[in-house]
Amino acid sequence: GAQMPRAKVWAVIDAPVERGWAIIDQCKDYKRTMVRVLESEELKREGKIVTCRTQIDMPWPIDDLEAITRATHTIEAGKRYQRAWTLVSGGYRRNDGSWTLTPWGDKPGRTLAAYVVLAEPKISVPTWILKKAARSTLPDLLTNLRLVSAGK
Repeated sequence: GAQMPRAKVWAVIDAPVERGWAIIDQCKDYKRTMVRVLESEELKREGKIVTCRTQIDMPWPIDDLEAITRATHTIEAGKRYQRAWTLVSGGYRRNDGSWTLTPWGDKPGRTLAAYVVLAEPKISVPTWILKKAARSTLPDLLTNLRLVSAGK
């Protein structure tokens, strides 16, 4: 029932799960740790529920979009770390998804990062523009997580 398909990407990161999680867990820092995030702030944290506001830099001719999301952070220490969010308000019809980080392979200190998102702006945008934006942004997002996790 969505204009856009759910996007899914995976990458292996040469850093421990905990290092990647330290980045994913802190939405207030997304403006410096994530691609295309112009502004970010943590509005509330109650136990494992984290409410965040972000402003995303959209490609021309689309105006930048703001979203307030509520995420559940689930940690199974040493096994699985997940941030799953849903839209509370903002410039989207839908904005939900997740980050899941798990140890990867036999070599210690490697992580499999999985990112899943369904983001549909409220404004009318041709589907081909949205798909093009996703195809160019998603690989950059994981490359950036690799670099930031490695301390670069």
